[in-house]
Amino acid sequence: MRYIKILFLTVLLGLIMPVSLWASENITPVIKLNGANIKFEKENMPCPFIDESKTMVPLRVLSEKMGYAVTWNQRTKAVVISKDGSTMKISDNGSEVILNNKKVLADINMIFKSGRIFVPVRFVTQNFGCAVNFIKEKGQFVITVNNKGNKLQAPENVISRAGKTTRYINKYEMSSTAYTYTGHNTATGISPRRGIVAVDPEVIPLGTRLYVEGYGYCVALDTGGAVKGKRIDLFMQTRSKALRWGRRNVNVYVLESNEAS
Repeated sequence: MRYIKILFLTVLLGLIMPVSLWASENITPVIKLNGANIKFEKENMPCPFIDESKTMVPLRVLSEKMGYAVTWNQRTKAVVISKDGSTMKISDNGSEVILNNKKVLADINMIFKSGRIFVPVRFVTQNFGCAVNFIKEKGQFVITVNNKGNKLQAPENVISRAGKTTRYINKYEMSSTAYTYTGHNTATGISPRRGIVAVDPEVIPLGTRLYVEGYGYCVALDTGGAVKGKRIDLFMQTRSKALRWGRRNVNVYVLESNEAS
């Protein structure tokens, strides 16, 4: 593989929504909670936004409107969300999520913006016991969050995306790096794009669909001279985004079926 390997200095936590859902990242998502619009601008609250086709929402605002208490633990440098005896702790760099003293799989890419923490709306789906639906309305997509009043919960051996759940059959802890496009196709002959990763075929066969913590759903369609054993190389759309990834250990989930992508 002849791509530029790039290191990362900060951590983001993922949600992947198909790029086709959002024609432009200039669209401001509309968030509905139990059928009522959350009027972010009118209430002088931080507004949701689109980042790499991911819908990012202000964690504190949405959590509190759903009845969760949100605090900041200065000693442990973690966000603490609690309700009905359940507690979730999110490290300040988004590298770890602990639910009731157990590390859980969380599809998050946490972003700090204007002093606020934003998370993908799917984080709500997976951990807050509610549903998220996507509805095309008046030329834009409306996200409706239906709070079912459930406790904080962790998904069991499943990956959730756009209302679809897919079980994983294997899990690896791998060392990950990031790369970007330099004008060459992948080892399988296709043009690289976000969602394509390089692996060692002796560990993960090419064509395998995966879920990588902090990156999201992807497909093993590339290889690399330095990608041997439990190593994985993640394609990023831009050099600046790849620079933020760097080298870190991640959990890689082998999906049970080819339904998720």
